[in-house]
Amino acid sequence: MTKLVFLDVETTGLELPSSYLLELGIWIVDLGSKAIEGKANWVYHFPEEMIPTLDPVVQKMHTANGLFDECAESQLHYDSQPVLEWLSAFDLEKVPLTGNTVSFDRGFLRYYLPAVDKKFHYRVQDISSIKYFLGNEADCDEDYWKRTRGPTPEWMKEHRVATCLWQSLEDYKNCVEFI
Repeated sequence: MTKLVFLDVETTGLELPSSYLLELGIWIVDLGSKAIEGKANWVYHFPEEMIPTLDPVVQKMHTANGLFDECAESQLHYDSQPVLEWLSAFDLEKVPLTGNTVSFDRGFLRYYLPAVDKKFHYRVQDISSIKYFLGNEADCDEDYWKRTRGPTPEWMKEHRVATCLWQSLEDYKNCVEFI
């Protein structure tokens, strides 16, 4: 394995099948250098009239970060083909998915884009679990991993895939350094 595939999703909730996939982000990272070789995200159509039916926390979060506006304008529905076409530029056969709480994200990938899910190894590298384990073993305080991340890029928005992917990559690098 020479590459890592970082995955993140934004959704309307935490439970399937009652929650919807709003945004999917994937970063391809070189295992040795930790350099980003490719990054992409897809925003899926979500009808504006359904927003009032969602949890108020989700309504507020995705209104403030602009995701609902982008979803309303998106013509993309749950079609694996654009993602598979983008992934075909990389040699990723059976690479595990990586990210913070990536098992959650993979559940949405498996449900909404099963052909994309099948592209990856059945194992995952869950950075959140690694941080939890290392934190317990080293007696780190709750904010240790946040403090070890690099400077926050100006483009970051709360609860958008690019932000979460950046945080996952920073946490991955810090876990490797910690070990």
